[in-house]
Amino acid sequence: YECDYCNKRFMTPEARSQHINHKHPTVEFPQCNSVFWTVEARDQHAYDKHPSFECARCGRAFRTPEARDQHATDTHPTFECIHCDKVFRTAEARDQHTVDTHPTFECVRCDKVFWTAEARDQHASDKHR
Repeated sequence: YECDYCNKRFMTPEARSQHINHKHPTVEFPQCNSVFWTVEARDQHAYDKHPSFECARCGRAFRTPEARDQHATDTHPTFECIHCDKVFRTAEARDQHTVDTHPTFECVRCDKVFWTAEARDQHASDKHR
């Protein structure tokens, strides 16, 4: 009975199995059922074939969280509302949110615009008495 790994011959299948278990241990990678000779080979496979940090916007995978975050910054810019904590994928969505959610208040005497009625009224009493 011959060892498939090193071609050494044995008198019984049990002797061959014992030899393989002791001389040629394997390391499994359960994510894809691959088997490797060494932990280092398994880890290299994991690094090469199974990046684990995924972009939430497009699904692209990266090997490090820093690479994923840089990708997100470069590829998927965000647009923040200056009035609240909401973030949008496009400037158009942010602008529509601003119009819908944060109305402006215009001074009828000078066309100045304010974010609150209180600010507009204070302006009117200060500037247009």
